[in-house]
Amino acid sequence: MQNPKARSEILSFTQHVELNKAGWWDKTTETLVLAYLWIADQPYSIEEIVNGIKADFAASLDSERVLMQVNYLIDDKKILQINDNQYKISDIQKQQMDKTHQNSLLQDQEVKNNFIAKLVERGIDDRINELWNEFNTKFLLPLIQDMGAKMYELFTGKNIELNDLSSFHSFLERYSIEQRPQIREAIVAFFDPTDPTVRRYVIQYLNAIFLLEASNLSETSVQTFSRIMGKSPVFKIFVDTNFLFYLLDLDDSGFKEASNLLKHTIDELTSKANIKLYVLPVTIREARDTLSYEAEDLMSIRATQRLSRAVLLSGHVSGLRENFFHFKQI
Repeated sequence: MQNPKARSEILSFTQHVELNKAGWWDKTTETLVLAYLWIADQPYSIEEIVNGIKADFAASLDSERVLMQVNYLIDDKKILQINDNQYKISDIQKQQMDKTHQNSLLQDQEVKNNFIAKLVERGIDDRINELWNEFNTKFLLPLIQDMGAKMYELFTGKNIELNDLSSFHSFLERYSIEQRPQIREAIVAFFDPTDPTVRRYVIQYLNAIFLLEASNLSETSVQTFSRIMGKSPVFKIFVDTNFLFYLLDLDDSGFKEASNLLKHTIDELTSKANIKLYVLPVTIREARDTLSYEAEDLMSIRATQRLSRAVLLSGHVSGLRENFFHFKQI
């Protein structure tokens, strides 16, 4: 994250994004969009939101995905559409996020006070605020980025201990030989597995990093996955009738946007992965039955050119029927 303010603010809003639950990607996009508009506190277009998230959070989001999530947020009254192409956070949502952020700041201050108390107990009372900042930026955040999910093991004591980490000793070397033992003891005591505030603080950082990394896998990561596997990853996707009708340009339902997003994603990944689409027999039967029903119903209609034009102008017609009446009016 490049913007220091954005880096601290996003931590407030990522703790409720569970990356192991269904819908996590939508929640990730929602969190980033809301956080950016909350920080900006002014209207922006979709393109400006996408570019802003990339600049402030170093996260790359697709414009179509952001637009889709923005529409959901408008329905939920979390975002307001100011004009044809600009959006801002609603007053109610801003108040809620203000409160969430303030609560997060209070919790973070409690953790900071805990850390400082551990230092003071061991006779370290010089530059303690600076030491807290250095602990976060020079040790804790890089450690979380390097260790990832293994950070959880610091709170169980099963496999990892701070004193075994070379990065811990490298961090301590920033300070005088006389102070190192006390600072070392203070940091070890700070990582108390029974302290819920410290666990929340560390896991909040961990969630934020996971969220941003998941939204912006680099080309290097993709190449690494391919090299480890010895070949491009294979994705087997079982599609339903909505996607089949979309491909045949016969669908005008609420699933068209989702189908378009799936096709766009497949197009984006084609050069990096082997994607195979499958259709189950039950899906084929469902598609055949739907088409047969529609065909039988349409054949009973005496569709003149005038009637066909009227139906098409009404706009209240499915994709399949639209094609039928379009053909009849020719």
